[in-house]
Amino acid sequence: MTAISIESLIHTWPGQSHATLDIKELNINAGDTFFIHGASGSGKSTLLNILAGVLSIQSGKLEVLGQNFATMSHAQRDKFRADNIGYIFQQFNLLPYLTVMENVTLPCHASKQRERNAIEQYGSVEEAAHYGLTSLNIPKALFHTSVMRLSVGQQQRVAAARALIGNPSIIIADEPTSALDHDNIQNFMETLKQKCSEINSTLVFVSHDRTLAEFFGQSMTLPSRLQEAEQ
Repeated sequence: MTAISIESLIHTWPGQSHATLDIKELNINAGDTFFIHGASGSGKSTLLNILAGVLSIQSGKLEVLGQNFATMSHAQRDKFRADNIGYIFQQFNLLPYLTVMENVTLPCHASKQRERNAIEQYGSVEEAAHYGLTSLNIPKALFHTSVMRLSVGQQQRVAAARALIGNPSIIIADEPTSALDHDNIQNFMETLKQKCSEINSTLVFVSHDRTLAEFFGQSMTLPSRLQEAEQ
């Protein structure tokens, strides 16, 4: 099954003479691990926002899990994203006024589908969160403390647990290793791949660090549109 299918996808921001994003064709199968490399100005974030349904399609075709995003409303894409896509942000985007557990369980409050998945597999959303955090080496003593008390590496693993809870079909990771040292990057990459494999999620990972491509089954490089515009 194809998880993501792109044909002639073009996106141009207002005021720009060159397209920020221009992808002729891209197919990612369900369960694959896919690495997207690109420098600043290559359209990495734009592509992820389109894949997640945050940005509307200007030109071309995008199907995610068989759904044509071009024909879906913003509200339909929002629901689809909540049900089917786990997102790991570059700055983690954890809510500082919530505990570790409260942050991790948020997707199950936004999606009945992910809530059902968690309950069917673990008996409750809380047990699903416990399992996810424990498997990502977060000590139980931290489960009910503020995320602000955690180290950067711990915050990143909490963000991963939040993305994975409820077994979404696709995990999108936007530069999640940019704040980590080499050892933590290695550990995180191996753990993230393992967790995605366990729930058969497709992993789409974006980074400016080309060396991370070795962790993935497939990869592509987005050309820098800033350089093209200057030529």
